Amino acid sequence: MEDPNVRVRGRGFALLREAGIEVELDSTLTERATALNQAFVHFSRTSRPLVTLKAAVTLDGKLAAASGDSRWVTGPRARAMVHGLRDELDAVLVGIGTALADDPRLTARGPGQRDPVRVVVDSSARLPPDARILRQRSAAPTLVACTLRAPAARVEAVQRAGAGIVRCRADRAGRVDLKDLLRRLAGRGLTSVLVEGGAGIHGSFLSQGLWDELYLFIAPKVAGEGGPSWAGFEGPRRMDQAPGVRIVDSSRVGDDLLVTARPVR
Repeated sequence: MEDPNVRVRGRGFALLREAGIEVELDSTLTERATALNQAFVHFSRTSRPLVTLKAAVTLDGKLAAASGDSRWVTGPRARAMVHGLRDELDAVLVGIGTALADDPRLTARGPGQRDPVRVVVDSSARLPPDARILRQRSAAPTLVACTLRAPAARVEAVQRAGAGIVRCRADRAGRVDLKDLLRRLAGRGLTSVLVEGGAGIHGSFLSQGLWDELYLFIAPKVAGEGGPSWAGFEGPRRMDQAPGVRIVDSSRVGDDLLVTARPVR
């Protein structure tokens, strides 16, 4: 396949040929080659990281039980696959609600896997300095995305605890502007982001159309009406106004079902 970056397209072919290496552009394999380089291709064409949403839900679409307990919705094979996704993608992102409720590490813990950059969307810099995400041995940094309105004392506290600060514009509700955040992550060379929740963050990415792929792990369990939905945004009044998705794959992962979808654009 050709390099998607128009500023350098063709130079790689020329360098290889100058070195005596035969180069063949095979149109029949372009689609497969593009899929293998999905994040880089997307980043080169849009200047925005490829955004993958990931959620683990019950059969009735709930993230947790009515009490908030979510350990564990899915089985060990599905959880191991998520660690593989963290290893493959550049960054993993959660909202401050998830960071406070679950105190996650957001590391890739499979054999030989490397940790992604960890991003917490935290408009007011509420992340405690003793959060586990800041107290672990990892070569990857933790970034806290806050607005310019975040109290200086809180920002300094998480900075002293080891977090990098990403100052973002605020949206109309005073929260981190996700478009601005993605632009700033792209400026750091991050070509792909795995969004792991919670419901409010998923809902924001969905409602703003700022996602490119969805991995929905569905467990053979029913949580009932008290559990929270994984897509936390105010839906449309009519079903024909609901955002459309295109299911591209489904497969069994242990006892769970993985549905892969992309937005209809």
